[in-house]
Amino acid sequence: MNDNELRNLLTGRIIEAYGFDAGLRVANVLLPSVLTDFAMVMNKAKEGETAKEDYQTDDRKVIIHLEGIRKGAPGNKQNYQITEVLFNGNKVEIGQ
Repeated sequence: MNDNELRNLLTGRIIEAYGFDAGLRVANVLLPSVLTDFAMVMNKAKEGETAKEDYQTDDRKVIIHLEGIRKGAPGNKQNYQITEVLFNGNKVEIGQ
């Protein structure tokens, strides 16, 4: 799953939590930061290493858990694979 697919999937979940207008606003602010930060976490991991990170909104209405494994060397466009996504404690089917 690439970042755009994950962003679309999580945007839908955030809209369910907040309603359409507020959900879009929250997703547009939250998700770019979450995905950028998780990419940095994965880039710091050693090849073959698993890393995980949790993110939440200030009001704790949304909690996102991401887990991934570092696949390749630095410099690759996306050198990691997301292996698990939890949204508010519920597993999100990500399809590999």
